[in-house]
Amino acid sequence: MYLPNRALFSLVLLAGFQCMAVEPALEKLNYGAVVLSGVVVERTEYGPPNFENDGLCKKVKIRCIKLKKPVQVIGNKDDRFNSEDIDNIGVVQIIEPSGKNLRFAIGKKAKIKGVLEQAMTGHHYTKAILSVKDLSDVEIEK
Repeated sequence: MYLPNRALFSLVLLAGFQCMAVEPALEKLNYGAVVLSGVVVERTEYGPPNFENDGLCKKVKIRCIKLKKPVQVIGNKDDRFNSEDIDNIGVVQIIEPSGKNLRFAIGKKAKIKGVLEQAMTGHHYTKAILSVKDLSDVEIEK
């Protein structure tokens, strides 16, 4: 009788461990030059003057990259503009080259080269932004 109880306890204990999910570690990125992979999406946000739904603000269209996997951005404590750590970020707003846009990439998988920065203004709608210098820095994946 002692052995079956011990076996039952072992099974219950084992089943409990199998239910515990282990979170994979997030990829860590630093602010600066990066290549991000994911799907380009378009979102509508509230713009100037108050950046909220108050009846006065214009709606603006922004492009973002929805990352394949969320990442963690590590801040640089010596850089007052990029000092904040950001955990579990899955969407990054794309700051497009002046006078150009990424509408051609909406809904497509892409790799985008740019400079990862911390959001600073009301025009930045995600905690981190990706500034793209040129449309040639956008590679559509097939």
